[in-house]
Amino acid sequence: DGVVLVFLGYFLIRQQVLGGTFVGTPEVHFSFWTWGRDVLVAIAKMGMTDLKWFGLVGLATTGLAWWVSGRRDLKKLLVISLAILVCLVPVLGHLQNWYLYLPSAFFCLAMAQVWLSEKRRVFALFFVGLLLYYAVVLTREGLFWQKASALSEAFVADMMPYAQATSGRLYVLNVPSAFTPDGSFGGKPLFAFALKNALAMRSDIPLTCQTIMVNHVWLTGEFNGRVTELEPGRYGLKIQQGGFFSFHDGQVYVPPLTMAREWGSLQVVAEDSMVVDLPLEAEDRVVVYTGEGMQVLFP
Repeated sequence: DGVVLVFLGYFLIRQQVLGGTFVGTPEVHFSFWTWGRDVLVAIAKMGMTDLKWFGLVGLATTGLAWWVSGRRDLKKLLVISLAILVCLVPVLGHLQNWYLYLPSAFFCLAMAQVWLSEKRRVFALFFVGLLLYYAVVLTREGLFWQKASALSEAFVADMMPYAQATSGRLYVLNVPSAFTPDGSFGGKPLFAFALKNALAMRSDIPLTCQTIMVNHVWLTGEFNGRVTELEPGRYGLKIQQGGFFSFHDGQVYVPPLTMAREWGSLQVVAEDSMVVDLPLEAEDRVVVYTGEGMQVLFP
């Protein structure tokens, strides 16, 4: 009954807020291959907590437990499985991780239905073991998010004096884009796009500078970068460890190449090095993130 109520409530809210049951979902052409693949990928991702694909492990052990226990509660499991599939239908062919929140809730209900309906102690102990593993990995992932938050706060604090003191354009090189340390199963967003808003919200005085994020870096560990002034307005960037350049427009770039921007250009020499050309004026300022803080390049 609870599953049915949540399911109906979800689509009722969609109808009221969006004006239609499937409004706001991608329009894709039907394909057995694409939709079938997305269903399998979605099931694998539900409950996934690390690169070991916990979702598959949980699904396999739950199926085994259900079979050994005499295949109980088949009707209830079919209802929950149907709810999962219906929630996935609007996004099949254009699957993204954030579409899996509601299906994942039903997925967890299905697993709980199997494990908690079995009274033998060995099943209970094994289920507790799965929960403990899940808790440990989530705690580890939470610590990664905590460090990402600390990186973001430190970056904004380091940037603030330059934003407040600049009246022209504030060129920022090596803006941290995301943090993905070893062992993490996803990137933790930093300030690839929200730096301007973060500075404006945290500043105690109105900002007059035009903040230009020249290039982004994706942090994979303890980041360390080096910058060399080749000539006025021309700088060489080199990543020595803990990251790589990111461009955020969905294209695959193979260096060497040149990227024109409305404010200048980027010459990508290799995956870990590039040259930046900036048309500087007297009231402009150029700063670069090196991993140890901000370094002023101009004036």
